[in-house]
Amino acid sequence: MYSIPDVIRAARRQRGWGQRQLAEATGVSQPNLAAIETGARVPSLAMVRRLVSACGLQLRFELEPRHADLDAAMARLRERKPDSRLTGAGLHALITLVRLVSAGAPLVLDGPIAARVHGAPVADSVQRVWCAPADLDRLRTATADCRLDLRPVQPRYDEDDRPIIHEGDQVRIGAGTVTVGAGPLRRRPIELLGVPVMVVEADQLPHYPEWTPRDRLAVSRLLRLLDNPG
Repeated sequence: MYSIPDVIRAARRQRGWGQRQLAEATGVSQPNLAAIETGARVPSLAMVRRLVSACGLQLRFELEPRHADLDAAMARLRERKPDSRLTGAGLHALITLVRLVSAGAPLVLDGPIAARVHGAPVADSVQRVWCAPADLDRLRTATADCRLDLRPVQPRYDEDDRPIIHEGDQVRIGAGTVTVGAGPLRRRPIELLGVPVMVVEADQLPHYPEWTPRDRLAVSRLLRLLDNPG
């Protein structure tokens, strides 16, 4: 779904014009055009038609069910395997994840990156990942230039005193807890670069506090889909 500024910018760029050229062609001052393209000023429908027409294009409006664009994006995402859903999460998310899984430490994905694994088309933003306390320092060093909210959880330990985060473990997040699971996979982790990685359950995603309104809507529609798969 495109906003009015998106439409005007796309039309202008398709024409190969800068703002000055479009302003001259339409008689709109360049400061006003810049304000429209940044969303600081809301143009009338007649003004939008005028700007688009000057670029050799025309507007066409269609009615469709509310949030149909979001549902279509979710359907396309969920057609892919959970580990491949991250390829559309944005370059930052992929770089962060590559650095994390390359370290070979047990991880629990939360927030935006977990939502992508479950199939919600949320935006690339600060990634929240949980790890064992013993791995915290080296993972922070490996991801020092990444936008990452890396937090320690208290794991179990194996017979060699190596930290392990098990599926089914209770992980504290804020005032509550989540059960570490793998969302639609339910019974096993996903593998990223050959490393098993756990993902918080989908019904815990609404508790992530940094969602944008659109991302929160995407998560809520994902939960509705999971509750009513038919």
